Amino acid sequence: MVKEYEGKVSLAEEDMLNHNTDENRTKLHAVNAEYIRYLKLEESILKQKTQLQWFKKGDTNSEYFHALIRGRRRRLFIHKITNEQGDWIQGDDNIANAACAHFKAIFTGDEKRVNEVMLNCIPTMVTAEQNQMLQAMPTMDELK
Repeated sequence: MVKEYEGKVSLAEEDMLNHNTDENRTKLHAVNAEYIRYLKLEESILKQKTQLQWFKKGDTNSEYFHALIRGRRRRLFIHKITNEQGDWIQGDDNIANAACAHFKAIFTGDEKRVNEVMLNCIPTMVTAEQNQMLQAMPTMDELK
């Protein structure tokens, strides 16, 4: 049905280009609307088929389920990263060492101090009274 409407849309567009009339414009809009309706219907059917296939094949520990998981792992795997100098680092151990060194430098480095002047640009959302209440030890009633 979608292929049929693709042809109808093409003919209506051609008519519109050759004879730009209100009638041809209305016809093109109507055919386009039907075409979009059938596209959405086809998409909905394909989505339902995919979900049904998942239900049939993927609900158990099947080959289909494991293939999906392997594909997801492959997409999420970090193959290489760049360091601060812009050099590419590859290999699990090298990437792990570079990540450890990077975060160690961030959290233990003395040369990277926070510029407190910049913090003054951030609006204060919590009042001093609210801050004191948030820092207070909870009572037994609050813990229940």
